[in-house]
Amino acid sequence: MSTKASLNYCVDEASGMAAHLYEECLLPEDAPVYLTLIGVEEVSFDTTRMGTEVTVAISRGLAEKLNLLPPK
Repeated sequence: MSTKASLNYCVDEASGMAAHLYEECLLPEDAPVYLTLIGVEEVSFDTTRMGTEVTVAISRGLAEKLNLLPPK
């Protein structure tokens, strides 16, 4: 049995990338949400004194569907 509750799922057909935003049902309301990116080819990790930095290259089409880009 899964404890994931899907908040958003979208696919960019042009690139084949997908994003799944979900939360864990059994955690409190102020718990973090989780983002899974599917079909990503470029990822980098850097650990610093401030914590871990993760950079992921996603297609513009997927970024638009996730409302991550400013309006044109």
